[in-house]
Amino acid sequence: MKTVKLLYLIAWCLLFQPVVAQYTIDWQNAPANPIPIAHTKNHFNLKGDIQTEKVSGEWGYEYVFDQRGNLILSKSSLLGDIQYVYDANGKLLKSVSKSKYGDVTEVYSIDSNGRVIGWNYSDNSGGARFGYNHKGLWETTHNLNGELTQKKYYDSQNRIIKTESYKNGAVSYVSNYTYSYEGGKLKVIRNSTTIETGKSSSLIDYYEQGNNLYSKNNLTLVYDNKGNWYQKIDSGSKRLYSTRELSYHDGTSSGGSPKGNTPQTPSAPNSPNSPNSPVTTNDCVSGDCQNGWGKKNYSYGYYEGFWKNGVREGYGFFHWTDAGNYIGFWQNDQLHGYGCYLGKKKNLIGEYRNGMMNGVGYTHELENDKWVRAVFKNYLPETEYTFYDNKVATGCVAGDCQNAYGRYKWSNGDSFTGFFRNGKMYMGTYSFSSGDKYEGMFNTNNQFHGQGRFFFKDNSYYGGEWQNGVQEGLGYFHDSGGLNKKIGQWSNGKLIKSYQ
Repeated sequence: MKTVKLLYLIAWCLLFQPVVAQYTIDWQNAPANPIPIAHTKNHFNLKGDIQTEKVSGEWGYEYVFDQRGNLILSKSSLLGDIQYVYDANGKLLKSVSKSKYGDVTEVYSIDSNGRVIGWNYSDNSGGARFGYNHKGLWETTHNLNGELTQKKYYDSQNRIIKTESYKNGAVSYVSNYTYSYEGGKLKVIRNSTTIETGKSSSLIDYYEQGNNLYSKNNLTLVYDNKGNWYQKIDSGSKRLYSTRELSYHDGTSSGGSPKGNTPQTPSAPNSPNSPNSPVTTNDCVSGDCQNGWGKKNYSYGYYEGFWKNGVREGYGFFHWTDAGNYIGFWQNDQLHGYGCYLGKKKNLIGEYRNGMMNGVGYTHELENDKWVRAVFKNYLPETEYTFYDNKVATGCVAGDCQNAYGRYKWSNGDSFTGFFRNGKMYMGTYSFSSGDKYEGMFNTNNQFHGQGRFFFKDNSYYGGEWQNGVQEGLGYFHDSGGLNKKIGQWSNGKLIKSYQ
């Protein structure tokens, strides 16, 4: 049991060390000030009638608050579930943790001001006691034997400027804090030193309205109407950096899985380079079938797309005379990457490798309307996913939207149907309520990334490579009439080198 508690305590410290909150809270000037046990919405700089705060990913977590603003449930990939228990007046009594390390109960002591002044395990095998100065700032920590383990110092503006950790009665670790402003954001530098070894480290955090941007000074926050941020956007590239999902007791919500940015109809190239002179072979009926874009006839069909060193490489279209069509990507003359085979009897859409369907994808038998959604190996399904109605109007309306196959629908009418990884869109179809549609791959920020096709509502079309939400790499575009084509190398959504 002691081992379980030690492991739990280490994990608890890792998760809650960055918490920036205090009982006397000045988010504008002193957001780095800590408190011992964060357990209300104010301790997390959350505003309004918050019900849940959720962040996905490896370090993801979800906090659930009652209508008083008290934290009642913490769910994380690191610690598992922690339930917080309060009395009828909203005073914190204890927390019960269920994790892979075992169950742990902490009992809290509260003073007349509602501050946590101590905690201990239910069997009194460990714990701590906290002391506050006359301004209500956390000043000291002692263990249950009365030994000093940590001391904190503040300046005249009530900002933490120094912390000392103690071991066997002597200072073992020191951190010093300095404050300044940079680009309109509060900059906090923490310089730390381990006394025994003399090893030093430095950490910089930037804050906007009390919200920690960590080391990123180039981020802009997007706020909902409650005053809570739900998107962090890179100020330079205007690309999404991170997001969180918030819901409120009044039934409203904000954030969640981002919908991606609708790309604009591609602009004319900026002074494109002259295209290479076409290389003609007996079977190359048009264009450049060596290193460019060209069309070549085969005995069983034809291919039109990108070429490299005389083989199919990149985005292209293949038509089999007596079978169907493949629209997608190639590597070294083989089907490779995201692709759509549309046959007379069966469609196969997903990831291809080495000429065969390998990876996530789905098949659709047209005669009996049979669908298979799975991880495939050499065209055969190895791990098959079920698809079912979740009986909700928005959110994950069907299937599994975490690490399988599902459909997520937003309140504005947008939807995504496809494969998810760690709660993020991985591969599938994003349908905009405006009528635009994207099919292909995504990055971990839910942006179009890698290989994909975009269908504009006016019937214009782009197929090719993407990077962080915009066309980047080799791609093909035609306008709504299909006559005006732009084919070649793209950068930041614009054609920079034409292959025509």
